[in-house]
Amino acid sequence: MQNPTLNSNSRRLPQDGRATFITPFQQQFVCSMCCDHVSADESIILQACSHQGCKACKTKWIKIQEESGQSTAPTCPFCRADIDNDDVLTILGRPFKQREAIARPTDEEIDELTLQW
Repeated sequence: MQNPTLNSNSRRLPQDGRATFITPFQQQFVCSMCCDHVSADESIILQACSHQGCKACKTKWIKIQEESGQSTAPTCPFCRADIDNDDVLTILGRPFKQREAIARPTDEEIDELTLQW
């Protein structure tokens, strides 16, 4: 007996050695960051933690981390796991622009600046 929800637009995807049918409605999800309905083509699943979000939100998140001067790899907005370099390339189309950490001035440098003031 054939499933009545399946039609010619349904896709058959392998999963654990069994065939699973995905309907066009199931190919959409709600982005956890912006709460918009997003198609499967616009979604990104991070390799490190499997958290899913739309490409626009993931792009914005990584760019905010770049602009903040973050000197380490970008992190997942949900669990803070490091985002894999391949994921960054997929999302941004380029590598993450890490910035060098800003060194804090020593007490001697602070005293010298105070004297110059």
